[in-house]
Amino acid sequence: MTTIIKSYGASGDNASVRGAAFNLDDIAEKANQYLADVRRQADAILAKARDEAAELRRQAAEQGRAEALKTAHQQTAAKSQKELEQRLQTLLPALSTAIKEIQQAQTTWRAHWEKNAIQLAVAIAARIVRREIAQSPEITLELMRETLELAAGSGRITLGLNERDLATLGDKAQMLISQASKDIGIELVADAEVPPGGCRAITEFGEIDHRLESQLARIEEELTG
Repeated sequence: MTTIIKSYGASGDNASVRGAAFNLDDIAEKANQYLADVRRQADAILAKARDEAAELRRQAAEQGRAEALKTAHQQTAAKSQKELEQRLQTLLPALSTAIKEIQQAQTTWRAHWEKNAIQLAVAIAARIVRREIAQSPEITLELMRETLELAAGSGRITLGLNERDLATLGDKAQMLISQASKDIGIELVADAEVPPGGCRAITEFGEIDHRLESQLARIEEELTG
């Protein structure tokens, strides 16, 4: 049922009556619409506030996680550094010992290799010299001459040769002794301790050893220290 409110008024002598009608239902509808708009605006404000609050919480959570991760990373790095330093403190002495052992092993190996190399070289040289002596017996005569020169000043010399060399050289050896024994008494004998190609002189002052093996042994000793 529609409610109508009428309003009357008079003006002067020629007053006329005008009626003004107010529809209450229209006013109520407009009021309801206004309230609805207000509620929607309020809901929108609340929704926006909730979204902003949620975003703030999310950002805070992310920042918190980032800070937590950063702190955890720093703690992990510090722990790892400390563990590394502890391990290094343990490993460094062992590493230093290992390095010294390697260096010592290298030195030992090098010395062993050098010694073996020298021994091999001496053995090769001995083989070459023996072959040369076998092909050129005159080499023994040269050794005899050097030995007699070294023994100069001795009153008597016993010069020993290998029995084979003594038979091979024969007159040449005797001629050499005759040339050198003007003031020295020299006896040429076969010496079983002298290998082919060498010689040995026994004097009152000592022995002059020109055996091939003895000379190579002295060379090897000098080279190996």
